[in-house]
Amino acid sequence: MPTPAPGSPSRRDLSAPLFASLACGLPLALLAVHRDLGQHGDIGFFHEWSRAFGASAAFYRDGPGINYPILGVLLVCGPAWLLERASGELDLATYRLVLKSTIALGEIALVFALAALGRALSIARPRALAVLLYLLPSSWAGGAYFGQIDPFGSALLCASAAALIAYRERAHRGALALGLAALGGAILTKQLTFFAVPGLALLAALGLARHRDPFAIAMALASPLLLFAADPFLTLPSGFRSHLAFVLLRGSAHGELAVASGASVWAFFARGGTLAVEVRFFDVASDVWGWALFVLAMTIGLWHLWRTRLSSRALVALSGLACLAMATLLTGVHERYLVHAAPLLLLADANPRRRALGLIAAAVAGVFVLGTLHFDAFTGPLAVLALPWPAAVLELVWLGAWLVCRWDPGGGAIASR
Repeated sequence: MPTPAPGSPSRRDLSAPLFASLACGLPLALLAVHRDLGQHGDIGFFHEWSRAFGASAAFYRDGPGINYPILGVLLVCGPAWLLERASGELDLATYRLVLKSTIALGEIALVFALAALGRALSIARPRALAVLLYLLPSSWAGGAYFGQIDPFGSALLCASAAALIAYRERAHRGALALGLAALGGAILTKQLTFFAVPGLALLAALGLARHRDPFAIAMALASPLLLFAADPFLTLPSGFRSHLAFVLLRGSAHGELAVASGASVWAFFARGGTLAVEVRFFDVASDVWGWALFVLAMTIGLWHLWRTRLSSRALVALSGLACLAMATLLTGVHERYLVHAAPLLLLADANPRRRALGLIAAAVAGVFVLGTLHFDAFTGPLAVLALPWPAAVLELVWLGAWLVCRWDPGGGAIASR
């Protein structure tokens, strides 16, 4: 895809009013379709979270397995809690609508954040591309439709990347503050965002090193305090002073399963629910192999990053690559875990063939998410799409294309931005 000069708008891009209408209208239109659908187990579990959240500040200690960072908990529980204060306890059906409406707002934010990152990367027609990326099933099937808050994490990651690129290029302190705040917000949303954080943190560090602004450096050094701001107001389990530490150490044990419900490489060797220690190669458990493969993939990614001279576009790609490698290589992944990889990689890619492959992989992975919700609806030739293997194959090929092919084909835009 050609890239215009930095800051120059494309005449063929969507107009601002049309883009705003689509950005707001598409998630709301989808909400009207799926308002009574979704992953009823997860939504019912979140409903229990909401009740524990409203009961006391000890919800991490006493609640029913609450394992998201505090912003994620607030997104799941806060709107319902506010409504309950005004109208009384919400039944499950009403809570589902409140949760889905909240996540739809996150999807709206995601479309705007995609366009912002596209502009920061000087991509042609960033608004049109943002709408196209939202229409991919991988963007919305695992969000409000499913009943999960991942669109907020994707929106915050994209907004952070856009703002940090702006700071690196123009030394604007406001852009740095926005980028750091969005990055902290992403960390506080859900554990899936953690994989994208190192690449974006390096993007911030390179901007700071380039401009050497003492005030900006002090701002960056102080920004981690945001991650602990809620802790004084929480009652945590014994031995913990940080809710993030609790979430990381005790929050979940997904990796103990070789396959949960995802389309990873381990889906070729085991059914969902199989323990990782039961899937072994050379007497080494699959979870160890998964982390070894992940480290290898990221080492190759760092080599590609170095060859681009640490370009901003390549740093965004590295963040997306970490999310893709996690979803493809680690044990215990769920069906929605491509959600952060797809927007970052598809926006950062300067290779049109690899981008086309990514679009197909993201579309099939999103259909697989729908298949886990409506397995009986996939009949005949479509039945294969409700199985993990097509998505897993495409994700592995897409990952391989990033690891094998150059990140700056022909010395293109990825090398310069």
